[in-house]
Amino acid sequence: MNYSDGTNPLQPPRRLPPTPRPYHLSDPFLDRGLWCFWLSADPEVLEFVSNMSCILQPPSGSFFQRRLIGRVLFAINPRYDHHEAWQWVKETLDAETHVIELDDRWESAIIKAQEHTEDN
Repeated sequence: MNYSDGTNPLQPPRRLPPTPRPYHLSDPFLDRGLWCFWLSADPEVLEFVSNMSCILQPPSGSFFQRRLIGRVLFAINPRYDHHEAWQWVKETLDAETHVIELDDRWESAIIKAQEHTEDN
């Protein structure tokens, strides 16, 4: 059958898989002499991890400089124990992405403190 709008109601629409919320971290693996891991997350999380001290930074202006979009392969700095560094990254991401629900009293106090700071 030919559908004038280009869609076929019998097939589900094609979409990219959603970015895992809040992130997905692979186990570390040895790649060309460096311990690496894959991280799938929003660009802000990828940028955060790329600036951690245990992560190797690509040379500035390098042809191999990675774009921090979607899924990135990170290399662990050999100065650090790969298992401990990977565990630190995981624990940090868990702590930073964990949403804590505050009681209404705390939220009101925070809002009042922000308003007071803005007024001064």
